[in-house]
This record gives sequence, structure tokens and C-alpha cells, in this order.
Amino acid sequence: MTLSSHASQMATAQTMAVTDSSLETSFPITLTALGTIIPMTLTALSSSIPSQPLGTPTPNTTCPNPIVTNVDQKVGFDFETGIECWNASEENYKLAQLDVTNLIAHSGSRSLMVTTQLYGDRSPQVTKITDKNAREVYQHTEITAYMNQAIPEGYSTPAPYDLTGKTLACFVYLPPALTNAGGPWPYIRIFAKDAKYANLFGQALDIDIKQVEHWIKLDLVINNQGDFDATLTLAIGIRIETKPGSKLTYAGPIFIDDCTIS
Repeated sequence: MTLSSHASQMATAQTMAVTDSSLETSFPITLTALGTIIPMTLTALSSSIPSQPLGTPTPNTTCPNPIVTNVDQKVGFDFETGIECWNASEENYKLAQLDVTNLIAHSGSRSLMVTTQLYGDRSPQVTKITDKNAREVYQHTEITAYMNQAIPEGYSTPAPYDLTGKTLACFVYLPPALTNAGGPWPYIRIFAKDAKYANLFGQALDIDIKQVEHWIKLDLVINNQGDFDATLTLAIGIRIETKPGSKLTYAGPIFIDDCTIS
């Protein structure tokens, strides 16, 4: 089901406003920007901006073992029972909220909805911030599953795992408003972290008008590269980021579904 087909069943519009206390301004989020109503509650933004670059977030230690719901027995995350212990690295510093929604799904009935802010370095919101680290927080959003806590369906023990030669993949659905500022386009990519938090990134995909309003697949073959140790793979994630010179001003959702290990 696409958002546009779902929208034909909707008759009313809904608008929310998010108050950005760190920037002392208010940004309206029109929930019909995607062509439909998105039922959600946006949390207030923190006025606390990190004085140092964001480090590795502490994994959620309260995550339960997964309930296997995928009838196809795919290995990974299908978000049918919740956010499955994924987290956003920037959630304490800006709008970066994770929810599960039945608005749209790549398969099954639910997907992970990431409601976030993404501003380019030339956007009005970012140009007035003087602190470099605070500016950078608004230029990217990173969503991660630390598999020592967010244990994937199909696994009975926590990470790290030897995933040498295996492929990590996720499907993402991106709203057209991400292209409103034109180039330079924001980009998105899948990544993995090992037990020492070294990163391995997949190919960056520019978010132009060809990449929005449909599900796209991001994948990454796991092998030793640089400091990354494929035998100690700890985490899987998605990172969306703006490029230098971007004037993008975006506050709203992106959707993730069917993250698999094969």
C-alpha cells in the first residue's frame, strides 16, 4: 500500500507545530505533506546541545528478547511488534522520535517511523547557530539497532556476530519534502558497527525526486575493511545526512521496514 492510495480514504487535514526551544522558533509540521494523515505525538525538543560531537549512544538495556512474528522466517527486524529496540543517536538533542505505524509497510502491516529534523548547513535554522557541534546535530539523523540488546529475529543469542560475507539490507520510504530545497541532495546509506564501534558504510544514495514516494532497498555486504571487523559485527543502522551547501529544511517522518541479514 502506498501513502497516496491510503490518502484517498482520508477527508481531513491535520497540522502540528513543534517548538524548537534550542533555536527559539516554531516549525509547523503538516502531517498531510505526505498525502495523508499521520497519527503521532511529537515530543518537545531538548534545549541541550552537546558541546562535543555525539558519541555512541548507550544501548537500551531493557529490551526483551524478540517475538518471532515473520511467517517467512526472515532473519532480522520486521517491526510488527514494536520498534524492536532501535534508537536514534540524536534523540536527546533534537527531534528524533521512533514509533511503529500501520500507515504504510513494505511487508506485513507495520513499519518503523522515524520523525526527525534535517536541516542543511545553509538553511535559516542552522546558519544562526554558532556552535559547530550544535550545527552538525541538525544535519544528520542516525537510527541504529545494537544487536547485543536488539536481538534480531532468527538469532537466539546477542551480538557480536560473525557476519562475514552476509548482506545487511533495509527498505526505506522517503517523503517528497526531502527534495524541496533541490540540490545538493541529502543522502542516505546503511551501515554496520563492530564491537569496537568501527563503521562500515554502504553506498550513499542521493535523495532526488526519483527516490521518493516508493520503497527503496539499501544493502551492504559485510567484510573486513579498514578497522571494521566483520567477525564482531555489533550493530546495523541507517544514516540520512545533508551535504555542504544544502538549504534543506525538513521536519517529518521517514519509514524503515524489513531489515534483514542474509
